[in-house]
Amino acid sequence: MSIQIRHLTALAAAFALATLAACGQVEDGRVVGQEFGAMPGTTDPQKLSAVLASPSNLETTRLAAEQSLLNLGPSAKLARDTALCSILINPFDSDTMRTHAADQWPQMSPVMQFTAAMALPRLKGAVLEHACRAAERIGDKYLLPYLAAAMDSQEGDPRSSPAWTAAEKIAGEPAEQLLWEIMIRQSKQGDLAGGRRAALNVLQRIRPTGQLLSEIAALKDPDAWLATVQWWAANFDSLPTGAQEHAWIATLREPAHAELLQQARQIHALLRNQPDYLAAPRFVALLAATDPATAKTSRENLIAELTTGPLALSRWKHIKRPPSSPGAIDDVDNRLTPNLPKLSRADLLTLHFLATSLDSPNFLKQCEKDGLADLADTKTEHGGLLRHTPAGLELHDYPPIYPAGDTEYVASDALLHDAPLGIALYHFHFQQTRNEDFAGPGTGDMDFAENSRVNCLVITSIDKHQLDFQYYTPAGAVVDLGVRTTPNQ
Repeated sequence: MSIQIRHLTALAAAFALATLAACGQVEDGRVVGQEFGAMPGTTDPQKLSAVLASPSNLETTRLAAEQSLLNLGPSAKLARDTALCSILINPFDSDTMRTHAADQWPQMSPVMQFTAAMALPRLKGAVLEHACRAAERIGDKYLLPYLAAAMDSQEGDPRSSPAWTAAEKIAGEPAEQLLWEIMIRQSKQGDLAGGRRAALNVLQRIRPTGQLLSEIAALKDPDAWLATVQWWAANFDSLPTGAQEHAWIATLREPAHAELLQQARQIHALLRNQPDYLAAPRFVALLAATDPATAKTSRENLIAELTTGPLALSRWKHIKRPPSSPGAIDDVDNRLTPNLPKLSRADLLTLHFLATSLDSPNFLKQCEKDGLADLADTKTEHGGLLRHTPAGLELHDYPPIYPAGDTEYVASDALLHDAPLGIALYHFHFQQTRNEDFAGPGTGDMDFAENSRVNCLVITSIDKHQLDFQYYTPAGAVVDLGVRTTPNQ
């Protein structure tokens, strides 16, 4: 059904574009839809607003409803502005309607202008271009953090984003300098749109890392947010990326985790100059759990241990689930070698640590026990955090934020808060005893890892007393650690 609806929307878009083309060039700010005439049958602003906002209606009908709202005058302005905001924010609406809504943005009331600004980081392509031109016409500096967030959300060089140009025109200064000012100053309204984090993310993409680390270290009298960034940079020679990593470095800075940080820093010092090493908050617990001798092992020797040495993954049966569709995010080769370009030194150390832990009878017994508890619970999948303890690797169960059915695990805020204190997040695929077709991460699992910047392990029931373990990362790597048989079987 969704394919059919999208097809009809595209036809309606083409019709609307053809009609507009027949009337001459459309300029920014022009009220599109006047040529369609008013919509007969109602003068109720709320009903007309609902017709305008709904993507299921033909676009000619929607534009006629908008003309009726215009004919009603100021009394219907809020209803029209609300509908246009809804259109702009809705990623499932057509580009035709969304660019039209963006063109009308400067004519909205100040409150609705502010609401529409929140959509900027989620816009792409022609819609973003129209919205950025509209932002230039509004010209208010409160838009700058939202434009920084829009730059951050775009792939490629942020300097080619229309948000970069719009920010320079509004601020009257080079965008790179503006981004620096956004990052170092706390707005009176707070961190609008995550603008400070976004500005730092963009700066990391356009300035050499060493230069940016030095510049941030030299800042005097930082506020709490910036002081935490400086603390992380000073300890791990890197900068956080995204809201989740900023939350994690604040967690790791808490006094309760001082011993964990001290152990992690010692191993970081051994790895910091390795070209394939990535220092990130999600690896802190792994660093703390790694002994110095293993940390000094070269990349080549780590790979050798996992391919031909005592931890060789080839010793075990491997499972590859059918992809959701050819070329989809879950259509991957889950052997180690094809994934090596996506695996940092810390990822290889994680695989080494997990492969060692899977030789532990106690850990395998706990995995089977907790997996069977998931099998008995059809309201949700089970999951949690892999924690390193003096006794070895352990599963720490975290209930989902809500039960979403037997094929989904919804990570709680508590789990995401504690994520940097563990080796990886884990969850079970235990819908049935023989669950081979669902071994490994699905598309939702891989999207979650990428968006949340977490390393994950999915444990699948293959048969009675047989479990498959697959590790996956934010970079899209998926490595099958093999099918293991629980002890005494």
